[in-house]
Amino acid sequence: MLREKKIRKSKRGNKIKIVFISLLFVLLASVFILPCNAISIDETDNVNASEFAVSQNGAENHAQTASYIQGLTLAQDSNGRWYCCLNDTFYENYQGLVEYCGEWYYVSSGYVDWSYTGVVQNEATGEWYYVKNGMVDWTYTGFFEFRNTYYYVIAGQVDFTVDTLIQDSYGVWYYVRNGAVAFDFSGLVFYNNIFYYVENGVLNWNANTLAYYNNSWWYVENGEVDYTYTGFFNYNGTWYYVQNGTIDFNLSVLIFDGSNWYCVSKGAVDFNYTGVLYYQGSFRYVLNGVLNDGITTLVMYNGNWWYVTNGKVDYTYNGFFAFEGYEYYIVNGMVDFNYNDLVHMGNDSWQYVRSGIKANDYTGIVYFNGNWWYVVDGVVNKTVTTIAEY
Repeated sequence: MLREKKIRKSKRGNKIKIVFISLLFVLLASVFILPCNAISIDETDNVNASEFAVSQNGAENHAQTASYIQGLTLAQDSNGRWYCCLNDTFYENYQGLVEYCGEWYYVSSGYVDWSYTGVVQNEATGEWYYVKNGMVDWTYTGFFEFRNTYYYVIAGQVDFTVDTLIQDSYGVWYYVRNGAVAFDFSGLVFYNNIFYYVENGVLNWNANTLAYYNNSWWYVENGEVDYTYTGFFNYNGTWYYVQNGTIDFNLSVLIFDGSNWYCVSKGAVDFNYTGVLYYQGSFRYVLNGVLNDGITTLVMYNGNWWYVTNGKVDYTYNGFFAFEGYEYYIVNGMVDFNYNDLVHMGNDSWQYVRSGIKANDYTGIVYFNGNWWYVVDGVVNKTVTTIAEY
C-alpha cells in the first residue's frame, strides 16, 4: 500500500510539471507568435507619419529594397514593436516590403517603419507601390509627390505604363508618362480623340500657338488643335499660313487676308520677296511680300524683264519705259534685248534702239528698211548733210 501511494504521488507531480511547462510555452509564444490580423500604427508608439516624404541628401525617388526572400514575416516583440523575421529569427538588415496577413508593410533596418510615406518596390513582383504610414494603401488612386516627382498611383500601385492626360482633384490636367508627371514635356498629347497642348507637363487651356507633332505643325487655340482654322498666325516672329489646322510647307501662292494679298512661300509670308508671282492666270507684282496693285515698273522673272502696270504684267504693251536711268524697248510686255533697229515714235520721228535700250549716246548711220539713215544722239536726223563713218 505504501508503494502504491508513492507511485500515485509521483504521477501527480509529473502532471504539475507538464502543465507548468505548457503554460510557460504558451506565454513565450504569445510574445512572438500572434494571430494573423492586419496590424496598424496604433499598436506601436513609434509613429512619425507625414503626408509627403521629403528628399534627403539627393536620394532617389523611391526606397531601396533588398532582394525579396520567401518566408519573411512579421512578429511583435515584448515592447510592442513589429519586426521582420525569417525562420523565427530577427532579420535586422532587411529593407523593403513584407507581406503579413494579406497586407504589405514597409520594413527598414528590420522594423516596420510607420513614419515612411513614399513609393517602394515589391521585390517579389517587381512592381512599385504607394506606402502611407508604413503600409501599402490599396484604396488610394491619384497623384503623389515624392522627392520632386509626381507619381500617379492606381489602387495603391504606380502604373508605369500610363501615357495619357489625367485630372487631379483640383481640376488640373497633367500629362503622365511612365507613371509620373512629365514636367519636362511641352507639346501635343492625344486624348479622347482630341489633341491637347501640354506645357511643362500641364495642359494649358490658354495656349494659342503652333505645335509640332508627327512631322507636322498644328494650330492650337484654347489648348487644343483647331482643325477648322484657316488663316495667318504669327509664331516666333514669322507669319505662317494655316489651312485646316495645319501648315502646308509646300504652299507657295498669293493669299488674301481680308485687306491685303500676301506672298506665301513654303507655308510662310516672305516679306523679303519682291517680284512677280503667277496667280489665277496672270503675273502679279509683289513688293516686300505684299501684292502692290498700284505700281508700274519693270521686274525680272525667269531671266526676262517684264513690264508691270497696276500690279500686273501687261502683255499688250509695246513701247518704251524708263527704268533706273535707261529707257527700255518693250515688245508684248517684255524687254527685247535682241532688238537693234529703228523704232517709229510717231509723226516723222524715229528712235534708234540698241540691245533693247534707247541709244541716245549714238551718232552715226543705221541701215533700216533698205536705206541708210543718219542718227544724231539716237534720233534720225533727215536734215543733215554730212559724211559719216561706218
